[in-house]
Amino acid sequence: MPNLEPDSTAPEVGYEIEHGHAAYTDAELLDQSQLNAQSLVLATFEAIGNDQELLDRMVDRIAATFANAWDTDREWQPLEVLDSLLTNFRSFGGSVNSHEPDGDTPSAVVSDLPSPYLCELLEVSQVRFLPMLSICERLVRTLGCEFEWSHDADASQINLRVRKLA
Repeated sequence: MPNLEPDSTAPEVGYEIEHGHAAYTDAELLDQSQLNAQSLVLATFEAIGNDQELLDRMVDRIAATFANAWDTDREWQPLEVLDSLLTNFRSFGGSVNSHEPDGDTPSAVVSDLPSPYLCELLEVSQVRFLPMLSICERLVRTLGCEFEWSHDADASQINLRVRKLA
């Protein structure tokens, strides 16, 4: 593994506790859970590699499974959908840098999803996370909205917009 010098914005990967699961604080466990979730997603999509057929099937199936937890008979408003996405992205370890809830097309900017530090540590490209956005795209369509996104790897930011389907 590479020798990485953590900076002040990097997530905490190691703790002083050598053993004793009960000694971890809730905040430390949350950090661990977020890093584990991101690692699992990155490793899964890294394992799929460039098999586009498998990737499409997986993205479709995950989106359909996630849709089971939503009230798809309800008329969802773009702001509600975006808010739900932002909540999930935050629970995954991302940060909401900006949020524009006004208008017919609310938007937001999310950073550190995935964590650039974690990607470097795992030696996995940030782009391996992007199928998660394709899953969101399909799920949002099921809810009667359209999801647009763009990824700026250099800034570690994802720009999001949601609007009603035309």
